[in-house]
Amino acid sequence: MGACIISGSAIETAQQLLEAGDFTLSNHRTIWTTLLAMHARGEVIDFVSLAEELRRREQLEAVGDPAYLQTLIQSCPSDVNVPSYARTVRDLSLKRQVYAATDTLRDHALNGKQPQDLAGSLEAIAASIRSRLADAREQQFEFSTDEDLNGVFTATEWEWSGYVPRGYLSALVGDQGQGKSAVALSFCQTIITGGHWPNGHASATTPGARLLWIDTEGALALFHERARIYGIPAGHFIFQKDPLAEVRIDDAASWSWVEAAIEKFKPPLVVVDSLSGAHRGKENDNAEMKLICKRLAELAQRHHIAVLLIHHLNKTPAGVPAYPVTLSRIRGATAITQFCGSVMALSTPDQSQPEQRRLDVIKMNLAKTPLPVGYEMTDLGPVWCDAPHAPGQSH
Repeated sequence: MGACIISGSAIETAQQLLEAGDFTLSNHRTIWTTLLAMHARGEVIDFVSLAEELRRREQLEAVGDPAYLQTLIQSCPSDVNVPSYARTVRDLSLKRQVYAATDTLRDHALNGKQPQDLAGSLEAIAASIRSRLADAREQQFEFSTDEDLNGVFTATEWEWSGYVPRGYLSALVGDQGQGKSAVALSFCQTIITGGHWPNGHASATTPGARLLWIDTEGALALFHERARIYGIPAGHFIFQKDPLAEVRIDDAASWSWVEAAIEKFKPPLVVVDSLSGAHRGKENDNAEMKLICKRLAELAQRHHIAVLLIHHLNKTPAGVPAYPVTLSRIRGATAITQFCGSVMALSTPDQSQPEQRRLDVIKMNLAKTPLPVGYEMTDLGPVWCDAPHAPGQSH
C-alpha cells in the first residue's frame, strides 16, 4: 500500500493483480479504491494529495488519520523499485490463489467430494511458482556508481550568486513590516529586467522569462500595484486561469497546476508568499511541515529552478533584541528550514533608524556564507546599499 501511494507505476502493477476484496482491513480497501479513483483521473498522488482526497470524501478519520497514511509510506522505501515491487505483488497474488484453493479443498473434504476439479487450479498455481522462481533466477542485480551522478547533477548554479541557488529551496524570513514580499518582488524585477543584484553583482536579463508567484495571503492586489510602481513589464508572471483562485501546496488540484505551469514555462524563480497560507497543516508539526517543504525542495531539484519560500519569525521575547536573527527565531517546526539550502533573514539592526534594514544569510549549505547587504524601503521598492549595523557593533 505504501508503494502505491508514492509510485504510479506500482499502482498500475497492483491494479492488474489485486481487487478491493483482497484487502482484509476495511481502511485498506478504502485507501485502495481512493488511489484507483485518483489514478484514473490522472492526479498527482502522494501523502498530501491522498489525505486531501480522503478528507474531501469524509473518510480520513475512518482510515486512521494522516499519521496512519504516513506510517504506510514509511514502511516502503522512498525509491520504489517497481520490478521488485511487482514480484512482491505477484507473491501476494500467488498467496491469494493458494488460500482460495486450500479453502476449496477443505470444503470438498467436509462435503465428501473429490477434488479432481481442482487439478487445473493447482496446475495454474504451480505454473505461477515456476514462473516466479525463473524470474528470481534471471533477475540481475542493478546498481549505479558515483560516476553516474555526473549525468544527474552539475556544479551548484545560482540565480543570485551566493544567495539564491538553482535546484534548491530558499527561504526569506523576517518580522512583519520588514518588506519580505517587496524584497522578493525586487528579486523578480532583477531577473526580468536585468541590472544588478543587491550586492552589486551584474544580472543577465532572462529574455521572455515567466515567473511563478504563488500568493497565499490574499495580497494579489498589492502585488499587482507594486509590480506596476516598480516598473516591471507586464506579462511576466504566471497565475491560474482565475488569478484569485486559492493555491495550496497540499491540495492535489493546485499542485497539479503548479507542476504543469513549471513544465510549460520553466520559470527560473518560483515565489511562495507565504508558507502560512500555503497549507492546512499544523505549522509546529515537524511531520506535516516536512512533507510540505520536502515537496517544494524536490520541485526545485527536479526542474533545476530556484524556489523562494517567504515565512515569518516568532515575536521577539521581551528584553531580547530583534537583531541578530537566528534560525531558532523562525516560526514553526524545524523541518521548515531543514530542506532549505539558503535562508535569508531581514531585520532592522538599529531601531532608532527603522528604514535602515539588512539582509543576512543565516543558513548556507552550498558555499561560504556571503556578506550581508542593506536596503531602505521606498515607495518605488527596496533601494540597496551597504548593510547597516546595530548600535555599538563594529563595522
